[in-house]
Amino acid sequence: MSIKKYTNVEGINNKTENEGQFLQSDDLFIVSKSEIESTDFGNSKYDVMEVSVYDVNNNLLPQKSGNNVAYIKYSDIKNYMYQITNKTGKKELAIDVEKLLNDIGYNNGILKVNINFVRHKVGTDNELEKVWIEEISPSREEIRILPLKTKFENINNKTKNEFHNLQNLNREFKYYKNSLLNSLNSFQETFLSKIDSALETKYGKDFFNVLKKDFGLTGFVNIRTKIFVDFKTSIEYYLNNKYYDITQSTFGKPSNVRFEDYDMYDFSDILNEIQNILYKCIDINLKSLKRRDIGLKTLPKEFAITELQKQIKNNLDSFSTVSETKRNVYSPDGQVVVFDDTTIIGQPMFPAVDTLLATFCNGYDQYGHYADGNGGKIPKLIQTNSSTCGYVVPGGGNGGGGSNGGGGSRSDIGTGPEKMLADGYRMDNQK
Repeated sequence: MSIKKYTNVEGINNKTENEGQFLQSDDLFIVSKSEIESTDFGNSKYDVMEVSVYDVNNNLLPQKSGNNVAYIKYSDIKNYMYQITNKTGKKELAIDVEKLLNDIGYNNGILKVNINFVRHKVGTDNELEKVWIEEISPSREEIRILPLKTKFENINNKTKNEFHNLQNLNREFKYYKNSLLNSLNSFQETFLSKIDSALETKYGKDFFNVLKKDFGLTGFVNIRTKIFVDFKTSIEYYLNNKYYDITQSTFGKPSNVRFEDYDMYDFSDILNEIQNILYKCIDINLKSLKRRDIGLKTLPKEFAITELQKQIKNNLDSFSTVSETKRNVYSPDGQVVVFDDTTIIGQPMFPAVDTLLATFCNGYDQYGHYADGNGGKIPKLIQTNSSTCGYVVPGGGNGGGGSNGGGGSRSDIGTGPEKMLADGYRMDNQK
């Protein structure tokens, strides 16, 4: 940084001032405060002293490292900066400038030393963690920066997280921790006692009497205070890297580091976990309460119909009714076949073996179709020279008997009223 950036260079040269200012004296009163703000600089691992050296003509001088600027890291800051107490009794930070100049390569001469106290937010002077300045505004007061992509995934994730925190204006965890703990203390002192009146206003003046009767509470204040104390203690353990689950035996013991004071975390995640902690503190305290047994001598009206329906259903289910269903199937021949529908569902229902399904004539011989038990049919001879098939016994007698019975001559097929189809089925109505 150019030393000419300061508006009070003359005062620094005249040794009347030792603190650089960016504003003109006429404008400084607008933003300046007549108070000293305490700082924790030097405690964070991201703190850096940025040191540059100028000659009497305000020319930037190179250092023995070959760089124009020296970055004194967190681990080395304590070698040059320490606390002192001034004449008024106030503590101040003092810097051993002589040692600092010697270490960066200057032993004599009239020099101006510019020291900026900075805390890294995005990027560092490390070659892998540097950022790329894409654009500088015309006013030279704004820049657009982009991360550098490396082959190391952990460094890429670190830089990505830094940009995310910067974009969302996330603060350091130390700020969140102090804010949360201060809020809990304020709530305990200001609002905790008002819970009683709020519950009484919402649920009525007999609310606490009901609690005492139903849960055996001698006083609501005791259980309310116990829940809050457990909650507050759990939050303190959570924020200070201790086991904070009140239901576990490790409660209050040191745990792995989950938060570092000068790192940044998503505040919404912290709030969600605090809500879970509150639920557990309420749950574990309510488990110790007694429950009043509720005995009903009469059934409430709103449950009567439902109970009656349930009783009727139970009574009906206790009876078993045997039923048998049969159906008649009519064949095209006019024969009636009875099927039993009580067979197992999913199994085919076929007529029994040797059940007569239909009759037909083949010439003067009568045949029948008989069931084979598997849904098929088998033709079998019933009677030869059957009168049903038009056979006329010579001399007026009826034919019959076996296949050779009757002894008469047969009329030719296709003559007279007994005309037959070629497959042997009758086409007339003769019985």
